Amino acid sequence: MTPTMPIPAPAIAELKSDPEALRPAELKLLRHTRPFNVWGLPAISVPCGFTQSGLPIGLQIAGPHWREDMVLKLAHSYEQATAWHKRRCGE
Repeated sequence: MTPTMPIPAPAIAELKSDPEALRPAELKLLRHTRPFNVWGLPAISVPCGFTQSGLPIGLQIAGPHWREDMVLKLAHSYEQATAWHKRRCGE
């Protein structure tokens, strides 16, 4: 398990105002998900809270090759044990 992203998502307007910042922001945002994509490992992101400014936070659950079933069962169990998936930004 890892955070899905290491930083809160930047505003699209912020990235559009400085196109040179897009690639460095992308590299930061994908830091925790890219390795699982490259290695071909199953992973899922589930809601696990909100930042102080109200942006959603994700928990990434990853598993070994060919164990999508385990990843999905764990994600489902986490969602059943918490209520984060029922909340919306700003609530």
